[in-house]
Amino acid sequence: MNPYQLLNISPQATAREIVQASALALRENKHSARDIAEARKELMNPVTRRLLDFIYTVDVEPLLKDVQSGLSELQEGEMSSSER
Repeated sequence: MNPYQLLNISPQATAREIVQASALALRENKHSARDIAEARKELMNPVTRRLLDFIYTVDVEPLLKDVQSGLSELQEGEMSSSER
């Protein structure tokens, strides 16, 4: 799960905001303590956070559409060749 969404913070959140959001999330009890702790741990680690920033802030929707389109074409091609 996206740790930014889980903690309801932006990718620009400071370390202090991450800690505060973690405490608030625990009080609200919408997610398990384990998930909240994992989100906090991931975001407090600079290396992990950079990776998460890339994964969750890059718009991959256009790429996914291209991949899905390519898969459909491949599947159609396989069906046509099996009919021969």
